[in-house]
Amino acid sequence: MIVRSLKKGERRRFFEFARSLEDGSFRFKERSIEIVQRNKALGKITWDSVENGKTSIGVFVVRSHRGKGFGTALMAKALHKLKAEGIKTIELGVDGNNLLALKLYRKFGFEVHATHFYIAKLCQQNAR
Repeated sequence: MIVRSLKKGERRRFFEFARSLEDGSFRFKERSIEIVQRNKALGKITWDSVENGKTSIGVFVVRSHRGKGFGTALMAKALHKLKAEGIKTIELGVDGNNLLALKLYRKFGFEVHATHFYIAKLCQQNAR
């Protein structure tokens, strides 16, 4: 899990990047933002309901469009909107092997708060 506190003046260049894209490139819903090209969603960021100034987010970008700035644009738009709504803390979960996602989150000031490891022991069944 990664947690981030929103602070004044932080990461302005990313907010400016998101604002530089045409608003027509984004589709806003109650608790999500999609980045759209030719009416096709290429990525989406969603968030849970807000509780005590805190929410959890989920980020998805279509595989063929990863590494092209779509995640950055979505994150910038979402953080701007969430900050305006008074959110102070954002949580998210990410696979530790997802290097592109980790790079994106670190770019916006997210820090590792906790890690979880899961192990499954598979039992062999008797062959009959």
